Amino acid sequence: MMPITMNFWGEQALDFLQNALNMWNDKYNSILDILTTSPSEFQGGGIWGTVSDIITVIEGTGITLLVIFFLYGLFKSSISYQDFRRHPKQIAFAIFRLLVAKFFVSYSMDILTFVISVIQSLIQKIDAGALTADFQVPEDLASALETADWGAGMGAFVAALLLAAAIFLLSIIIIVVVYGRFFKIFLLSAIAPIPLAGFASEQTETLGTNFMKSYIGECFRGIIILVACMIFSAFAVSPTGLDASTPGGMTWTYGAEVVLQMLLLVIVVKSSDRLIREIFGF
Repeated sequence: MMPITMNFWGEQALDFLQNALNMWNDKYNSILDILTTSPSEFQGGGIWGTVSDIITVIEGTGITLLVIFFLYGLFKSSISYQDFRRHPKQIAFAIFRLLVAKFFVSYSMDILTFVISVIQSLIQKIDAGALTADFQVPEDLASALETADWGAGMGAFVAALLLAAAIFLLSIIIIVVVYGRFFKIFLLSAIAPIPLAGFASEQTETLGTNFMKSYIGECFRGIIILVACMIFSAFAVSPTGLDASTPGGMTWTYGAEVVLQMLLLVIVVKSSDRLIREIFGF
């Protein structure tokens, strides 16, 4: 059992706060590795292999929908046999559209892989050398906590406990958002043949168009997250020169500023999907 000393609570406050900061540093520094990993290589490629198997299974459904959408569009634009005779170019264009849609459905995996490779190459070209986080408890605050008496240390411990909980929560949220992007890419990839079949007719092409916008947007979202993190790394620093009358006040002053910086980044990263929708218009 740990002996209880006069500065017990101050030392506990310091440990709680630094452990929370270490967790943030660890999760934040892993973001670059996650973003630069291709979905086809994520978790050793096992998930992407499952996605590929699902695409193979539902490709037949995509072909069926392809024919249905083609016939629907053809008869929607031509009322009678005379219309077919008067507008042969229209029929030729419809057949061309069918062939293009067939290409999208049959080679959906290759098309999606190409989109991913383009976005991943852009992410890797961005100089992310500044994407680091090294939040540490300032020396003046650490010294104040280590020498705090029983009462002051207890107040600092309560403050550190609440701030550590907030930092732990923000660390979890930001890493879940980054991993969630992968999950959405896998989900969209798995159902690709169905919406891509919409290119078979003019009346249903919005289905395929919206899907491609969503897919490209979700891939591009990685760039938005990476840039946001780089900007955060540029201005986020551990506050120094704290001036407060008590260790508890110093803890609140330091922790509030750090949590505010982290919260700002989490809000931007979490709202990156809305920003993508505004950019791509879907």
